[in-house]
This record gives sequence, C-alpha cells and structure tokens, in this order.
Amino acid sequence: MSRQRSLRISILLWTLLIPSFTSAEEPISLEILFDGVPAPGGGWVLTVTLLGRADLDLTHLTVEASKGLKLTAGDPHWQGTLPAGGEQVLELSFTLTDPPPQSVTIRAQGRTKKGSPFEKKVVRGIN
Repeated sequence: MSRQRSLRISILLWTLLIPSFTSAEEPISLEILFDGVPAPGGGWVLTVTLLGRADLDLTHLTVEASKGLKLTAGDPHWQGTLPAGGEQVLELSFTLTDPPPQSVTIRAQGRTKKGSPFEKKVVRGIN
C-alpha cells in the first residue's frame, strides 16, 4: 500500500515538473513580406508585422539593410509596448544600389510583462 502511494506521489510530482522541461510558446511572431525587382535601381518593399502573443513591455523592433540597399521611405525602428493579440507594422521602401545578393536583418527584442526576456532575429535576402 505504501509502495503504491509513493509511486502515485512520484507520478504526480513528475507531471508537475513536465511543463518546466517543455518550451513555452514564443511571446512574439514575426511575419515578413519582402518583394521587389532584383536589379540595380529596382524598388523593394519590406513589410514586417510583429504580433504579440503575450503582453509585452518595452519592445524594440529594428530593420538593418546591407550596404547595397538604400532606404527611401519608412522608419526602420519601433519601440513601445504591445498587448497580447496586438500588432505593430513597419513598412519600408528600398532601392537596390548594388547587384544581389543583398539582405535585411530584422530584430525584435524586449521583455514580457511577466519579466521574461525574448529576442528573435530573422535575415531575408535578395539573390
């Protein structure tokens, strides 16, 4: 009887610990659309949508372009808070000044309201 009880307690404790071993869903999602003409002088439009899956405290969203891309419209930086289910969109226009390959790097970093840090980096290229 006591052996069964200790086995039940062990199983119960293990099931309580399992969530700490599994990875939680990321607090953010990035949707990226990069479209244009892959030739010098060609125009490119980059749309980055940051979706908050959790309440986010101070958050930074930054887009960095390689030297062969010239920013012609839009602000490549955003900073603020975002509620769960909220979204922030950056729309940027570039001109290709050097032949491909070129790239943009999108970074999102910050903390959730619960204090958990997050960081995500995505690189998109023009070939």
